[in-house]
Order: sequence, then structure tokens, then C-alpha cells
Amino acid sequence: MEARLPRFLNKEITIIKDLPRGHFEGLLGDKKVFIKKLRASSETELAWLEKINSLGLGVELYGTLKIQDQTYAVMEFFEGVNTQIPMMAPSGFILTKKALGEIQRQAAVLAENQIIPVDLQFQISLDGQSVKIVDPELFKQASSVAEARAQTLNIFMGLKLPWMMEGKLEL
Repeated sequence: MEARLPRFLNKEITIIKDLPRGHFEGLLGDKKVFIKKLRASSETELAWLEKINSLGLGVELYGTLKIQDQTYAVMEFFEGVNTQIPMMAPSGFILTKKALGEIQRQAAVLAENQIIPVDLQFQISLDGQSVKIVDPELFKQASSVAEARAQTLNIFMGLKLPWMMEGKLEL
């Protein structure tokens, strides 16, 4: 998937915090943003983020900016727990039935649009009420809805199982 890199024109971003791996937390007006350093594979991630944004999914991509000679993506800052590593979740955090249902709904939207969400990652708000797809760089286009549904079901089960094994899944 090819990205058209959205650009910022005359918008001031304030960097408020350095994050690991050359990323930043910042402000775009009054919006808190995540500023992600782009790598060679990042154009694919941005293209997928634009695509899933058009479906009403994922953290919102606001655009890109240059700091010195490096390009960064500027996107919605969505604080929460990443579904990829359950043991990193805060003590007492449980993946609720409601959050799991929302994950399943979003995965179904991807499948219906022939998107296979390889390395499917969600961010769940700390109160467990909001769920957003993050980091879609390894998504790929399926040849059919049936193929996407089958692959997405396997990926969904792979996401759910570690939470169950950690005892952090509401049953």
C-alpha cells in the first residue's frame, strides 16, 4: 500500500516529552499528540493508518513534520494498555468483555474490507472503555473477504490467548 504523506503547513507543535526510540509526546494546539520517528517501512504504516482512519478505526493520523532531516508522523496520543504484551499491563488491569467485544468488532470491520491485520495491536484506555488500533505497519490486503475473515479469526485468537494465560481476561 502506498502512502501519500500528509504534511503540516504552518502548524506549531510543542514537544513536551522525549519518549524511547526517538519518539516524542507533544501538543498540536490543545491536542496531545504522539510524534513517531519514521523508518523506511513507515510509509506502509501511514498508508494503512489512513485507510483504517477512513473506516473510522485506529488512532487519528494528523500528518507529518520534519525535525532537522528526520520525518515524523504526528498522530493522536491515546494513553492506555497495548494488547501485545499482557504482562506489561498495570497490576489489576483486566481485558474486559466489553473491550474484547470492541476488539472483535473492529477486527470484523477490517475483514469485511479485505484487510488482514498481521500483528494486530490495540491500545485500551486505562478505564477499559475505549479501544483503538495502533501500529498497523504489517497489515496486508486479502484477496477476498473469506480469506480476511479466516486470517483475522486466527490473529484474534492469538491476541486473546496470552491475556487468558496471564489471568487478565474477564470470563
